Amino acid sequence: MTAPLRLAIASCFMLSMGPAAAADLSDLLGSWSGRGTVSEGPGGQARRGACNLSVQGGEASVTLSGRCAGPGKAASFGGTISQHGSSSVSARFSSPGRPSVSYSGTQNGSSVTMRSTSSITVDGKTYRFQLQIQSHGSNSFSMTQNATEIGTGRRSQVLNMVFQKK
Repeated sequence: MTAPLRLAIASCFMLSMGPAAAADLSDLLGSWSGRGTVSEGPGGQARRGACNLSVQGGEASVTLSGRCAGPGKAASFGGTISQHGSSSVSARFSSPGRPSVSYSGTQNGSSVTMRSTSSITVDGKTYRFQLQIQSHGSNSFSMTQNATEIGTGRRSQVLNMVFQKK
């Protein structure tokens, strides 16, 4: 599996932030399944993909584990999401054989926006990643992940998924 696809898949952790907009992280507990598109990296062709994730923990911090797959590719992942006060969130995710990625962001109503806390190099180009998560009630949320190339400002969609609670 390519490094960009692993990064996109690792970012699926944050998909589950959508329902948290209504209350606390304990709303995320349980199992989720998602369907949508994943590209192999910034500027790559979007392909259909699916993810399954499990969330355990409490009100202020949760642990996630899961697996995502696209045509001929799959990866497992793990991570934590923490809520700090009423509108601040942070996350740290990893996938086997890849470095951990940290994110921070804010919650505004039923939407969460998070950005990578440092730049990430993929195939010799350096990017910053942004996640937009939108709640569609307590049993569904959507997430879009975009990458912006540092230096050129070129932006591309890496992930677009809709998750349902199992």
